[in-house]
Amino acid sequence: MLKDLVGDDGRVGRKIAAIERNIDRASRIARELLHFSREKEAALEPISINQVLTSALNLLQHQQLSSIVHLNLRDVPAVMGIPWKLEEVFVNLLMNSLDACGEGNRIEVTTSCAGNRVVVVIADTGHGIDQEQLGKVFDPFFTTREIGKGTGLGLSVCHNIVKQHGGDIELKSSKEKGTQVTVSFPEVADEN
Repeated sequence: MLKDLVGDDGRVGRKIAAIERNIDRASRIARELLHFSREKEAALEPISINQVLTSALNLLQHQQLSSIVHLNLRDVPAVMGIPWKLEEVFVNLLMNSLDACGEGNRIEVTTSCAGNRVVVVIADTGHGIDQEQLGKVFDPFFTTREIGKGTGLGLSVCHNIVKQHGGDIELKSSKEKGTQVTVSFPEVADEN
């Protein structure tokens, strides 16, 4: 691939071949690490999504503007989950909202039930996302932030964790009117 760009210079060609081998090797190692980490994951257990959200907000209490986050947590059934993984999801989502907001904005976090699902809605009044970018927000390495301000992995990781928990995640946004992220999980079946 890269050899075609530089021509037939033997020394450059050898260096490029070495680079390509190292890229392939790094890719294989990354795949093996991901496979290994998935095998070692904790088992799902019944958890309170309200406790996970409260814990996530506590982790962000020293962030600038954390006071604009308001919890509206209703009594909802437990969901099956890995608490620290779901906490990671909500920390990421709340950080995105905080980054999109300024002093006069508000972030509302609401829990509710819809059918046999527990629903979490994080709605902010921040700067929003352009419509043409909405379809890419869960793609790895896609970011709306300026270079050096984000990796573009946050929403992709959130999407994967939510799916691993049997959940769904949806994002709606409009420029200058804010963003709403809806995450839902199956409630724990009643054993009685």
